[in-house]
Amino acid sequence: MDRDIAAVCLIPPGNVAREIAALKRRIFEATGEARVLALPEAAILLSMPWEPGLGNRDGRRRIKAVFESAWECMEGRFRLAGPMAVRGWLVLSMGTLPSAMMERLSSARGNGEPSAASPFPPLPSFPLYPIRDEAGDLAAAEEAGPPELAYGAARLALLRFRLSGRTDGFEAVTWKGIVAVRRRTGPRTADDL
Repeated sequence: MDRDIAAVCLIPPGNVAREIAALKRRIFEATGEARVLALPEAAILLSMPWEPGLGNRDGRRRIKAVFESAWECMEGRFRLAGPMAVRGWLVLSMGTLPSAMMERLSSARGNGEPSAASPFPPLPSFPLYPIRDEAGDLAAAEEAGPPELAYGAARLALLRFRLSGRTDGFEAVTWKGIVAVRRRTGPRTADDL
């Protein structure tokens, strides 16, 4: 059974994504859990059922406007807070995001509701994989040396995940980027204000 989930994601810059990918490889080597390599190096901030209108021109414009509005609420840097177990998932958690930013991002749902059928953990976090043995999986993640990173540059992106397999999780996953908006950092001109 295939199902589609729309996810608002925070995509870190390449050097941070590389560190997260390296952590995932170390966890795979320690545990043999291949699902740790299945998901992108992206923090899932919220998820919802996929609606066909999200991928058309008007839907992409609406989501892009939501993302630009949400970036206005973000100050400072994003921080990785380390691995933890959350509702059956091993995740690389993030420091707190501004509530105003999360409120604006939730408007990406339009009239939709959060996906009750989403297999992803409560968010925001970088999901690694569904836990088999909480103590053992956490220990493996800690031993893998999770990165302590902070970064300012990032992109907000709407990804469409196609999940195949079980109704309570997934056996295979693919994803496609629908729209992304880069966070503007650095000096701004008077025209940008």
